[in-house]
Amino acid sequence: AYIDNVVVDMLPACVPPAQIELSNLDTSSVTLTITDANQANHYMLYSYDSQVEPVEIYDTTYLMTGLQPNTEYSLYVRTVCFDGNLSEDSTVVGFRTACSAIEVPFFEDFDELTSSYNSNTQGMIPCWSINKSAQASYMTAVNSGSYMWDSGTLKF
Repeated sequence: AYIDNVVVDMLPACVPPAQIELSNLDTSSVTLTITDANQANHYMLYSYDSQVEPVEIYDTTYLMTGLQPNTEYSLYVRTVCFDGNLSEDSTVVGFRTACSAIEVPFFEDFDELTSSYNSNTQGMIPCWSINKSAQASYMTAVNSGSYMWDSGTLKF
């Protein structure tokens, strides 16, 4: 047996945060909790798609505000090490903010509904879901044709 292409390298002095947990997600904010093996308390928060400006965090819990309703975000964190260097990126965490309340009068023509709709709500319009416990037997939406859905009603 042979071993080929062996690389021996120093362990990084500063590793990325082990885990980023999200909680208290609403229409415009989310709370991030950082689990870090470095036991640091200084981090940089970045948006993977540049929707949010980089933010310096000085605690393992951070309330991120100013987000847009019904918007997808992808974030990652880097530890700011004691020597001032940054760790590698943490795992990217993705989420969608909650939908905002609708104003009345309200009209939805379901033009955004895709033909790939299935009972797991794939193809559904964001902020709409199926209420499977409802008594209706089907719903029909017209968008260059009709789509007949399984039991349930739509809810916002």
